[in-house]
Amino acid sequence: PPGETVTSVTLSPLPDESEESTQRTVELRVPESEATDPADAAATISLLPYTYQNWRDLAFESLPAGESGADPSGDGLANLLAFALGLNPLQPAPQGHPSRPVLIAFERGGASHPALTFTRPLGIQGVEYRLESSDSLDPESWSVAAVIEPVTEDLGDGRQRVTLPHPEPTDDTSRRFLRLKVLLPDDES
Repeated sequence: PPGETVTSVTLSPLPDESEESTQRTVELRVPESEATDPADAAATISLLPYTYQNWRDLAFESLPAGESGADPSGDGLANLLAFALGLNPLQPAPQGHPSRPVLIAFERGGASHPALTFTRPLGIQGVEYRLESSDSLDPESWSVAAVIEPVTEDLGDGRQRVTLPHPEPTDDTSRRFLRLKVLLPDDES
């Protein structure tokens, strides 16, 4: 509107049309008749692929706070996990936050399977989500669990809910712990 200096523009994630991550540019133009200065009649917005590197560069002015294993908010979620879940790394995400992984019972074929459910941003690139399981909490006992089939649901707000069910159903005598592990492509630990 004429005379206003601030306008809000909503941009939805662009569909990923290829495996290649490319920068995309959008140009906004204000009719010259509405601009107070002709030089203010246009603005360019660069849309970067939603990768950990781009997110980190925007969120942090300096590394160590921006390292993937750092937790500057002190909420127990390392930066890489905060990125993968679409959280602000500088603000604590409290327990019960909808993006945090939650253990649920997933019903399939008449059996109850333990599963983790969480939300993540649509269009996120360059991370792998792994379900790991253990019969104890011994650090050496965790292994990658073969997921039955991930279940995803578009939430309509730029996020999707993901459920990763464990392939083995639970029974009254078994004990199983689950965790979500997020990896960058070069990190196989």
